[in-house]
Amino acid sequence: MTGPALIRCTRCRRELPEDAYGNHAGRREGRNNECKDCARTRRLAYRHTDVGRAKHNAANKRARERRSAA
Repeated sequence: MTGPALIRCTRCRRELPEDAYGNHAGRREGRNNECKDCARTRRLAYRHTDVGRAKHNAANKRARERRSAA
């Protein structure tokens, strides 16, 4: 028996099993090309920039307004 398929992360270059990657319907193999850890690190780094913080806060404000209107 063979083990789970290993995919190399394009960001950290580690070879990880398929379940360490998020789904991506537009890609041939159906998985993202960076692992979940790298994707999370990239998202958090963007959120700490001025632009990312403003977009995140605006999205939260819209969600709060929708919840309070319902």
